Amino acid sequence: MAIVVQFDYDGMGAVVDIDRHGEEQVHVESVLHALAEAGVAFGVDQTACDEIVATINEQPPGSRLSRTVARGSIPIAGENGAVTMAVENTRNLIGVSGDFGAIDFHERGSFTPIEKGQLIANIRIPTAGIPGKDVRGNEIKATPGERARLTPGQGTRLEAGGTELRAIRHGDLRCLGDVIEVLDIIKVSGNLDYAVGSIECDGPVRVEGDVLPGFHIHAGGDVFVGGVVEAAEITTGGAITIGQGVLGGSRICAKGKLTLGYVRESYLECDGNIAISREAVNSTVVSGDSIAISANGRVVGGRMVALNHIAVGVAGSPKGIRTTLATGVNPLKELHAAKLAADIHRAEGVQKRIDRMKGLTSPDQHEALDQILALAATKRVGHAEELAALQADEIKVAECRIHVKAEVHAGVRICIGRGEMTNQDERKNVTFYYDVDSGQVVQITKG
Repeated sequence: MAIVVQFDYDGMGAVVDIDRHGEEQVHVESVLHALAEAGVAFGVDQTACDEIVATINEQPPGSRLSRTVARGSIPIAGENGAVTMAVENTRNLIGVSGDFGAIDFHERGSFTPIEKGQLIANIRIPTAGIPGKDVRGNEIKATPGERARLTPGQGTRLEAGGTELRAIRHGDLRCLGDVIEVLDIIKVSGNLDYAVGSIECDGPVRVEGDVLPGFHIHAGGDVFVGGVVEAAEITTGGAITIGQGVLGGSRICAKGKLTLGYVRESYLECDGNIAISREAVNSTVVSGDSIAISANGRVVGGRMVALNHIAVGVAGSPKGIRTTLATGVNPLKELHAAKLAADIHRAEGVQKRIDRMKGLTSPDQHEALDQILALAATKRVGHAEELAALQADEIKVAECRIHVKAEVHAGVRICIGRGEMTNQDERKNVTFYYDVDSGQVVQITKG
């Protein structure tokens, strides 16, 4: 009888060859001894050993049988780390799908507002894996899992043993590649273009270059643009500063102060003061306070409307381009009042329709109709109170002024409160105001 042990090329299996020469029975102990002598120290399959011995003993003398009786254990690779966002990130680096599946490459979606201390992402730590062994007992190292592809950026910090990414300040979430950060200000080093996309965020924005046609900025904080805004839109809850100017059908709306170099064929709206250093050409400029153009600046064409004061260098042009300057009105409040009046009218219409329906429906439906009626009545009362407050806020028209420092050309229309006049000749350094006694706009020319 001969027992020979052979190994697989990688040492992960041991095969027993039994050559039975005579009538002598083969014993399991002999197989186990042969394995031990050959250096097999791991993965011996006792059942396989019993089976090969039982099978060879049933065969006639001279039989030969081979069987794998030991196997090594394969190493188990570690799990890779992973990042699971705890907040929704709606920014898309390519574009946003619009109607009929078309991609708007101007849009990237809005930035996600983040509070200080808020959980941004959960991080799974990679595992080391489980090592294996060959049949000789040699350890086979496992491949460890890879670290999650994450770089904590500004405004963030890893906590809870590296398993949580949290914000350390209030701001807007930005995910760029592996970097996750919370920005206290959105910064664009160049132009706002297809590489960046439109910006929607709760905080401030700073664009060092231009805002190109078709893009927009909707921000909760202050906005700075170093260059030109062309055929674009900026709306913010703070102030807006534009280093150069606004062109080509742009729309700019600010709650705070609006400062810029020039505006041409565009719309400006601001709850606060508007300061223009050079010119306003064929544009609509609306302020809930005052508008000022520098002493050597000009307004030509379009409309300027301010609650309190307007000061410009030159108004109109020798060609008589229609130009309107108006103070003593608050167009922003007037628009809001018109909306409130429309809302009150709609609420009253709802009440009338519900009253008619109650006469046509069964009593068991009256409770639901009464709830709708009560809601409409509450809205109407709230809108009426807000409208009354707006109407009670009287404008002190007698204090409103329009001052043209250099020259006002013929044909310029001057409106203060309910008073109105059209300038008939060239005048220099003139101030217009509303005379309460006569109910007319009058002018004072300073030498």
